[in-house]
Amino acid sequence: MTFLGFLMAAVGLSFASPAEEAMMIDVSTVKNRKFIYAIIYWVINLSIMIGVALGGWFFKTARFELLVGTAIGAFISWLIVWLWISETLTFERLPEQGKSVWAVVKSYRAVFLDQRYLKFMVASVGATVIFSSPDYYLAAHLAQTFHQITFWGIPIFGQRMLSIITVTNTLMIVLMMGLMTRLFTKWSELKSSLVGTAIQGCSFAIMFLLTDFWPLLIFAVLLTIGEMIVTPASQSLRAEMMNPEKIGVYSGFSSATRPIGYIISSGIVSVSVIVGNVGAAILLMTMTAVSMLFTWSAVIMLNNKRIR
Repeated sequence: MTFLGFLMAAVGLSFASPAEEAMMIDVSTVKNRKFIYAIIYWVINLSIMIGVALGGWFFKTARFELLVGTAIGAFISWLIVWLWISETLTFERLPEQGKSVWAVVKSYRAVFLDQRYLKFMVASVGATVIFSSPDYYLAAHLAQTFHQITFWGIPIFGQRMLSIITVTNTLMIVLMMGLMTRLFTKWSELKSSLVGTAIQGCSFAIMFLLTDFWPLLIFAVLLTIGEMIVTPASQSLRAEMMNPEKIGVYSGFSSATRPIGYIISSGIVSVSVIVGNVGAAILLMTMTAVSMLFTWSAVIMLNNKRIR
């Protein structure tokens, strides 16, 4: 039943996410989109912080009530969408050929022929490998090699160190996202994407080699700074690269990059048995370089389009 519940949640998310992004793009402009994505990112991290706090506190003592509360929260979200969110493109406005299954296949074929967007999707796969590191190799690395310490009488072992890194990351984003958005508002999307990706990827790669509390915490702060720089810029670029007449198809196509990135991240865990920590760090740096290279190439093509 638990597996079935998670499966249904994943399917629902796959349906909802492309539609949500398409509607957000419909009602925003190129000028304010970066700011809007920053706000969305801040809200998501605030919710994560609240969820982690509630989950960690009640999971063992009131698990059933916690899950019921989660279901109620999902119902409230559905109610808000049903009552107060308006459709930005009604089904009746679509041409007849846009309603057939064959039209959907043709739409995805058009995305495959969009070389600029395909390059950006390759970059997105690399970015997914980077930000999924805490769920895959970093978690395994800390569980096996972290040097346990006692902090204020509380033992800190590998799993708790990962929680500290996650809380540090989320708390910084909630408290500092507005400031970071203002500090880097004059940077171009390309510069923000490249610098942020480099900081985040290099920080995670170095953390693959670390085993002590304070160095890990310092690089957790650094990677969060990189994450706050790259995320709004990258999302804004992705939105601008979509064909405005096929936003739903493009959004659906982009959602496929995450499973691919997760597969590569899990593969790094598997091959680390052979290549070790250094090899895992090199593999992550390689994916970071791939993400930066394809982002740069896609944005160059986008700039050429802007000039025309």
